[in-house]
Amino acid sequence: MPQFGQMDVTRVVFEQALPFKVFWHFRDRRKGKAGPLAVVGPCIFPEDDSSTSCLPVLSAFATLQLLPQQELPGSFGRLWCQRCIVVGNGYSIHGQRFGKMIDSHHIIIRLNDAPVKEHKKDVGERTSIRLFFPESALPNPLENNDNDTLMVFVPFKPLDFLWLREVLLKTRNKTKVGFWRQPPREWNGNVSQLRILNPYVTYEATYKLLQLNASSRRYATTGIIALNLALHMCQEVNIAGFGYPGNHDNTTPIHYYNTGRSRKKELFQHNITAERNWLLKMIESGVIADIASPSFQAQNS
Repeated sequence: MPQFGQMDVTRVVFEQALPFKVFWHFRDRRKGKAGPLAVVGPCIFPEDDSSTSCLPVLSAFATLQLLPQQELPGSFGRLWCQRCIVVGNGYSIHGQRFGKMIDSHHIIIRLNDAPVKEHKKDVGERTSIRLFFPESALPNPLENNDNDTLMVFVPFKPLDFLWLREVLLKTRNKTKVGFWRQPPREWNGNVSQLRILNPYVTYEATYKLLQLNASSRRYATTGIIALNLALHMCQEVNIAGFGYPGNHDNTTPIHYYNTGRSRKKELFQHNITAERNWLLKMIESGVIADIASPSFQAQNS
């Protein structure tokens, strides 16, 4: 497997032209068209590593056929010239009143089921893109998103495609087994604003940026996946609300919302140490900026 860490971790890594489309398109289902992915038997793998999890071809592309729109909307044109921010769900953003600063960005990327209505002073209220997967889906996305928010589905396992097909087709026999948390039985979002993230974006974040081993059965958090997406798409990438409590801190909540959730249940599939180290490296090299840092505050005051 290529070792990303052996390269200079500089902005130039992400400034090269995208070799793949960040959103999957049904026309791109053949080998090489959906990114550096190879079709091997019934599975889709990255071309340089067939040891990672199998995503079933038929299930994946049958789901893609259900989406009326599969390209990047025209309203997102010239992203490369725009300022983007990925808003994490960490408790560190609680009480910081970053709302106006976050909303001043051209593109605002949010994660999972994080609410905005009751927390807009801290996290802002605009949402350009929201990444989610079945267990983190909002049954009624419009309650905490804008009408034109691009809802980006992040598939991690074969069951994820099955869940999406069932909610889009509104079938009665909903799959219940195989999820670490029961996903909603209905998803009442705007299908024309729904996209499926190219699985290579997740693969790249997990095995090239974080350099995790496939045998560890761990993968990047949605936050790191969203950052990888933003670094490929935007000229300037900032973050807010990233970071988790220390390993021995059992009192600080994980999120700025749902403060009573268990740490173990939320984090057992991720390598938080690897993510923290990678984030620090990106910040130190100037690839991304944390809006909570004194230097960012001084430059943008």
